[in-house]
Amino acid sequence: MSTPTSKEMGSLTARLKEIWTAGDDDRFSRYLEGGAREFYERLTIAPGCHLLDVACGSSQLALMAAKDCIEVTGVDIAGNLVERARARTQAEGLDGADWEPGLHQIVSVTIRTSKCERSGFYRLLRKGA
Repeated sequence: MSTPTSKEMGSLTARLKEIWTAGDDDRFSRYLEGGAREFYERLTIAPGCHLLDVACGSSQLALMAAKDCIEVTGVDIAGNLVERARARTQAEGLDGADWEPGLHQIVSVTIRTSKCERSGFYRLLRKGA
């Protein structure tokens, strides 16, 4: 299997962005809510920690964390989902949440990562890096 070229990855990123921008995220969010809750409860993140939610969508997981006084940063390729996350944060009166559109390089890279590439992510994302 060959490694995708920059042009191929750019094309894939554009298609993914189009899909996530066009979708009915409110309906999809409700569908994911139960699984997100179960996953979040297994994380046992202590208050005062910072959670980076890559491909956050409209923030099911990150909002749960923000409600528990965990600082969150959510990034997503689809700007409409980031705006929805911001609106949900404001509607619930939550502080300590930051939402960023874009960062498509991160989303593209996480679509296919080898064990070696993942170790690089861990190194880059560790505290103090």
